[in-house]
Amino acid sequence: KICYTLYLRSRKQLSLKLISMNTNPELGKFVLLSKHLTDSKNLNEKIAAEYLVRLQVQFPTDMQLVFAEMDKIPVSVNAKEDYVEFELKRKLIENDKFSSIIQQILRLWYTAQFAAVDDKTDIRTREQFNDGLLWKIIHTEAPGADKGQLYGFWGKKPSLKKAF
Repeated sequence: KICYTLYLRSRKQLSLKLISMNTNPELGKFVLLSKHLTDSKNLNEKIAAEYLVRLQVQFPTDMQLVFAEMDKIPVSVNAKEDYVEFELKRKLIENDKFSSIIQQILRLWYTAQFAAVDDKTDIRTREQFNDGLLWKIIHTEAPGADKGQLYGFWGKKPSLKKAF
């Protein structure tokens, strides 16, 4: 499977490189954790790669600890999804030690922003903002999203079928 990921050149400059999912185990772990946190099976992997880099830049130690803890979960090809979910909950999601970074990951997926180390809100791209899970939950488009809607679309009740 091919996806895009961002590699950190420095704290300020990122470069985009095409890689295989197998060559970036941290991205695979991040996507797995994100799917369990959000209960969403269709997360955008390009955006996941961008979020991972943002988190690693702002919270490098926390993200290293998350991945180290995930490495302690014995997962095999035959591992059942329920077992993996149980271990993720036990080791990370329900562990107070990780509550802050777990909240940051959730904020990213739902709103495309998080509270940066300097307490400023960090939003990156329009694509990330438009892809926030929040908009699907409340059955609407992101404010300002250009989805080819005709003038006055905001006055019509949204279709529940379209949101999911």
